[in-house]
Amino acid sequence: MPVLKKIFCEKSLSYSLKEAQYIVDYCKDHNVNLIVNHILRWDSFFNEVKDVLEEKLLGDIYIIDCYGTTALHTSSSHLIDLMCFFVNSEPLWAFGDKQTDYTRIVHGVEDSGGAGMVKFKNGIIGFIKSIGSSEYNYTFEMDIICKNGRIRIFNNGTRCEIYKFNLTDTSVGSKYKTLHLIKSIDKIEKERMTVAINDIISNESEDNIRSTGKSSLDTIKIISGILSA
Repeated sequence: MPVLKKIFCEKSLSYSLKEAQYIVDYCKDHNVNLIVNHILRWDSFFNEVKDVLEEKLLGDIYIIDCYGTTALHTSSSHLIDLMCFFVNSEPLWAFGDKQTDYTRIVHGVEDSGGAGMVKFKNGIIGFIKSIGSSEYNYTFEMDIICKNGRIRIFNNGTRCEIYKFNLTDTSVGSKYKTLHLIKSIDKIEKERMTVAINDIISNESEDNIRSTGKSSLDTIKIISGILSA
């Protein structure tokens, strides 16, 4: 009988945190690599942003603001997972408020929007604002505040601008540093699914794969914290 080694499943892993934890633990106990399709972790555009953060060009991250659309488990889970990818830390706690005036139905299941706050174990604070009135109103933006600058991701996640504090502008006072654009990155469409499949096939250890059940669980913890308040 063939031995199951890897599972590549769609996000969200589950609408239930308890069920998601069970799935992750079950796969671990049976030595099965569980990979979740948070496809942006394999996108070259977002990996270039991550490289800038890891190189500490702007210093440590302080705060990440995320602006998404309704349906936290489906549409906005990519945005929240990307925040976790950039922060590279597990959530310590999360809370918020569920949207009540509109609930999106996805494959027959209610998937609410909401707004909330998360603190990660490394001290970084994140804000999630995923509110909408229609499944067709699409928003995907991120504002990353760092010690020495700022990164903006906008144009529906297709453009990035990197700013750094310097002293060249004295209009606000001779001793004040202001933000100045130092680099722009535009998204070039590439086949990220091919990158994902190659990553999954070539890595025997789940630790070396970019999006796993464990990393997906962090996103579900944050969403659960927002919806349970």
